Amino acid sequence: MVIIIPARNRLRLLGGTGPALFLVFLIPSLVLRGLAPLLGMLVLTAYSCTAPADLVKAPRFWLGLLWCIGGWVAMFFAITACCDLLTGGMKEGGMVFLMPMMVFPPAVLIAMLCWPAADARRRAAEKSASEASAQPPGSTP
Repeated sequence: MVIIIPARNRLRLLGGTGPALFLVFLIPSLVLRGLAPLLGMLVLTAYSCTAPADLVKAPRFWLGLLWCIGGWVAMFFAITACCDLLTGGMKEGGMVFLMPMMVFPPAVLIAMLCWPAADARRRAAEKSASEASAQPPGSTP
């Protein structure tokens, strides 16, 4: 039995954009070892912005928030460990990771403030779609 997953859901099953961004970091970092902390900072900052933006579209906010924070922590530890291994010890170079730490909490707060409006629009769209499908063809409301 073969299960076909639509393309838009494949990335969600893999954990969102985290694994894709980690590969965007890892492949160039293996070649440009000296730039690994800078690439790591850029990738983690991108994740700090995109994960909360995806959180706004989540059907369950708090579950999505736990997934978002867990993904950020996993990305942070994976990227900093790789940078440490690739550069032979980052020392004060690890300070570049302060920027993603400062970007993530406000981005989550903005997502938290935007989620109720997005959820209301989603519920209204689902309600109108269910009403349209429940109406027999040829009848007028």
